[in-house]
Amino acid sequence: MTDQPHASPDDSSSPRLSAGRLRKSRAHWRRGLFLTAAALALTAAAGTVLLSLAASPSLLVIGAAIACGGALFEAGRRSARRDFGRLYDAAVGAAEEGDGFGDLVICCDTSGRITSTSPATTARLGQSLGAFVGLDYSTFAADLAAGELFEASDVVSYDVRQVRADPWQQLRRRLTALAALPGHGVVRQGSNRLTGDICIETIEGPRWFSFSEAPIIEDGRITGTRTLGRDITERKAIEAALEKTRDEAEAASAAKSRFLAMVSHEIRTPLNGILGMTALMQKTPLSAEQRTYARAVETSGEALLTLIEDLLDFSKIEAGRLSLQLEPTSLVAVVEDLVELMAPRAEMKGIELAAYIDPRLDRLVQADPIRVRQVLFNLAGNGIKFTSEGGVAIELQMVEEADCAVDVSFLVRDTGIGIAEADQQRIFGEFEQADPGPARSHGGTGLGLAIARELTRLMGGDIRLISTPGEGASFSFRLSFPLIEASSSAASAAPAQPFPAEAPDEVEEPSSSVAVGARAALALLAASFATKDETPTPAPAAPTPTDRQFAGRRILVVSHALIEGPFLIRRLFDAGADVTLATQKDIEQEVVGSWQPDAVLIDAAAGDPLAVIERIRAFSSTPVGILISAAERPMLPELQAAGYGGYLVKPVRARSLSAVVETLLGHGQFAAAAEPIVSEPPPPAHRLSVLLCDDNEINLLLGRALVEKAGHAVTLGADGQKALTATATMLSSGGSFDVVLMDLHMPEMDGIEAARRIRAMIADRDGRQPVIAALTADALPETRARCEDGLFDAWLSKPLRPADLETLLEASANGDIAHAS
Repeated sequence: MTDQPHASPDDSSSPRLSAGRLRKSRAHWRRGLFLTAAALALTAAAGTVLLSLAASPSLLVIGAAIACGGALFEAGRRSARRDFGRLYDAAVGAAEEGDGFGDLVICCDTSGRITSTSPATTARLGQSLGAFVGLDYSTFAADLAAGELFEASDVVSYDVRQVRADPWQQLRRRLTALAALPGHGVVRQGSNRLTGDICIETIEGPRWFSFSEAPIIEDGRITGTRTLGRDITERKAIEAALEKTRDEAEAASAAKSRFLAMVSHEIRTPLNGILGMTALMQKTPLSAEQRTYARAVETSGEALLTLIEDLLDFSKIEAGRLSLQLEPTSLVAVVEDLVELMAPRAEMKGIELAAYIDPRLDRLVQADPIRVRQVLFNLAGNGIKFTSEGGVAIELQMVEEADCAVDVSFLVRDTGIGIAEADQQRIFGEFEQADPGPARSHGGTGLGLAIARELTRLMGGDIRLISTPGEGASFSFRLSFPLIEASSSAASAAPAQPFPAEAPDEVEEPSSSVAVGARAALALLAASFATKDETPTPAPAAPTPTDRQFAGRRILVVSHALIEGPFLIRRLFDAGADVTLATQKDIEQEVVGSWQPDAVLIDAAAGDPLAVIERIRAFSSTPVGILISAAERPMLPELQAAGYGGYLVKPVRARSLSAVVETLLGHGQFAAAAEPIVSEPPPPAHRLSVLLCDDNEINLLLGRALVEKAGHAVTLGADGQKALTATATMLSSGGSFDVVLMDLHMPEMDGIEAARRIRAMIADRDGRQPVIAALTADALPETRARCEDGLFDAWLSKPLRPADLETLLEASANGDIAHAS
């Protein structure tokens, strides 16, 4: 119970007494109207009976009286019904939509006075039924939104059933008095309507309501306005929780990006020293063993760098900040460079790695070469990792060419362990492994395939996987590239040389038997990959006359390789040659038979190459070339002495194959590769003065060595403040720096601020602005966004590659790059 005072029944201002008097007055009025109408009706009926025998004009008068009585009766009935409804609403509250859900319902008339409220309105605000009837709506709305109505009620308990009338009676008198004044209803600045989402103080505490207004229509005319306030506190709580979760997720993503940037910077800094010093060491005289060790260190450093790049790329993809950098690109160069780079990894496992590129794709297209290479690198690297026998094949086929664009089909197949159907979607997830668990036999972060798929989708395609456990895997996707310009085919890239005199002047179109060797090679290749692919590789079409570099030539390929051998045959067939694939035991039969080849290519892996050449020379002088691995280069002088007329290093490039075949056909000369000769570079045409600023001693040592080896003078600075001091000293002596290499992350003063002050210092003295290059391991775009346009003329990423620095210094010395002041 509460000790709040209740309204006395005798109080003339009591809402109960006022409502009773109003009911009594209106009841008397309705009763009188009803009796009047009834009397008129009875009079009309009596008149009808009395005058039934009268003349017809009297019937008209009687009809008029009946109509008038009926109209008066209907008007009285409707008026009584409206008054009864208003009295009920005032005393009990309007039974409006939503009352059962605790909604606030306020009805007002056209003059802006509240005529009724729902029980929930008064109950949730701690007042008695009908407490707000008669108040000015605009003032009520403004005070309610501001929370003053609830504060004036002085509520102590939150019991809805308790009646709290007295404080509201005083407030009602105040509002009624204010409403009577000129300009009533404007008691505060702001909206005088209840619209939108508003937080209101209630007996349950602050609650959110969504208000909407609708007209009240009676008898076809607007008689007032109904305002509905729906309780949306739970919805607001969910929205707030979602917003908080979103903010936390964005903060976590930003923190993760900062963490990855920091970790990347901290790892790249020592990695810069490892790779840079290794590159410098390989430029010094080394024994073969030392060079092998140095290359192993370099390979390990590159692998670590690849891991860092994967983590950063995944972070960019997840944040949606990764974009394509389109430029004129040769897909042939991208794929062949990639295969050559990954060949040592495959060779270490004793498996093959080879590529075939449709010769029609030897043209420039608009693409992002880094992202295309990264997708193929991840797919081929995945194949090498999970393959212990056989090999990995990369194939590019032109699907169609239309509207100055070319559609290319990419296929990466391996003969590895395969992937179960249940795992084929899972492995494309982040940090997923084909063989998860602590006992897995294959390492990795599980990001390679996830990044490959996202990059492929970014370029407008998607990766398709077909695999069966124990039968390898086949990854394929299709991309479209705008054409830049058409160029000659790969086969015709070699210098045009006349054929020997015995070659026919005109060659007929190849017969059906010409393609037999190539089709057999494709069948062998398909047999190597047991994957059930629904789209088998088509047999090669007869080459066009413009591509027939070796038309009419018969070439024998001796190889046991399941991937490289068939690919060699496809390339030669594309060039118009009549090609046959044979094993070592069939050499004599193929060379001295009716089909005598013009040249023979022998894979050194098919057997002892010295014994093979002896067998051939015993009965034929056919020119012979050999395919070797990079590790077999030291054997080249001995192979040349044994009678080989040319060599190819696996994996074979298309242009190298064409050049070697030309050599075997008598249009070139055998050249054995020797160990690289270390020589000092020629002095530069213009000796630069370079300021190198870095807080890492190893990076300073590496940078100084690289700059001095390029023939330029270098000044060192350990932080931004020392760089300013060195610049001021140089300017005081009348000189200036030509190039400034500025690390961005340094103590005391970072590189960005140091670059700004160097620019300002030189501008104040009307000096010549140097080329300032940023050195950073921070790959995030926010770093560049912090720098105004024209602050840095070039960006060099860490680990610093000697070739990149040499290119920058050479461009600066030649005037190809300068500060745009």
